[in-house]
Amino acid sequence: MSVAALSDSVVDELRAILGSDYVLTNKSSLFNRARVPAPFPVHRWDEHIADIAVLPETAEQVSEVVKLANAYKIPVVPRAGGTGLSDGAVPVTGGILVDVKRMNKILDIDLDDRTVTVQPGINMLKLNEELRRYGVIYPDDPASYPCSLVGGRIGTGGWSLIGARYGHTRDLVISMQVCLPTGELIEVGDGGGRKIRKSSTGFQLKQLFMGHQGSLGITTEATLELVPRPEAEFAAFFGYPDYETAYRSTGALSKSGLASLAGVVLFDEWKVNYLRRDDEAYIPQPRELRCVVAVAA
Repeated sequence: MSVAALSDSVVDELRAILGSDYVLTNKSSLFNRARVPAPFPVHRWDEHIADIAVLPETAEQVSEVVKLANAYKIPVVPRAGGTGLSDGAVPVTGGILVDVKRMNKILDIDLDDRTVTVQPGINMLKLNEELRRYGVIYPDDPASYPCSLVGGRIGTGGWSLIGARYGHTRDLVISMQVCLPTGELIEVGDGGGRKIRKSSTGFQLKQLFMGHQGSLGITTEATLELVPRPEAEFAAFFGYPDYETAYRSTGALSKSGLASLAGVVLFDEWKVNYLRRDDEAYIPQPRELRCVVAVAA
C-alpha cells in the first residue's frame, strides 16, 4: 500500500479532524516514523512505512481518527518515542500512524493523593523536571529514560531499572483513558476511580491494556503514582573476572537489607563485549573483566 492508496476523501477527512499541518504524507515524515533501534534491515524500510501519519493533540481527535479508520477498515499503528527494541511501533501493514508526541501535557498534579495525570506523549525526563519543584518524582526509569514517552512505556509494559524499589510501569500506572479500536474512550484502572489504587470487587482491566503494543487501543491519558524525591541518588558498577562470581554477588546485594536499594542488574560476558565494542564509557576496558554488576540506590 502507498500514500496514493488512501483516497483523497480520507485524507481530507483527516485534515478536517486535525488540521492540514498535522496530517503528514511526505516521505521524510513517514520514513522517520518507521525507524526503531532494533536491527531492522535498512534496505527494507520502504516495505514497512505508514501510508499517512497524523499528530493528534487531544483524546477526542484520536477518537475521531480511529472511528474514521474503523469505518474505512484502515490499519492504525500508535507511536510514542519509538525507542523500543521489539519493532512494536513499525507500521508493518501501512495504514495510519498515530504519533502522540503533541499530546504532551500535564493535566493534573495531586500532592494529596500523590498522583499526576498526563497525556501519553510527555517525555519521561521532562515530566520529572516539572515535578522537581514539588519534591516528588514519577519513579519509572527505563534505559531509554531521556527519550522515552509515557505512552510507549504503557504500550510495552516497560521494565524499570529501579523497579526493585518502586515497581515497574505496570505497578506505577494507576489508571488510563484508552481509545478502543471502535473509537470509544473508556477508563480502566486498579480501583473504582481514576486515583483509586485498590478495589475488592469487580474486574480489573488495567493489565489487559498494559504491554499490548497498541493492538487493543491507544492510551490517551494516564494517572501515575508519585513518590517523594530522594535526597541523593547513587549508582555503582562492580567488575568481575567470571560470570559465577558476578551472579552470586547479585544475590548478596539484593539481600543486603539496604532500604533504598533500587535495582541490581547483571551484565554477562556477551553484554559486556557488546558494550565494549561500542566503547561505552562506563564499561572498563581490561580484557580480564568479563561481567559487570550495576547497582542503583
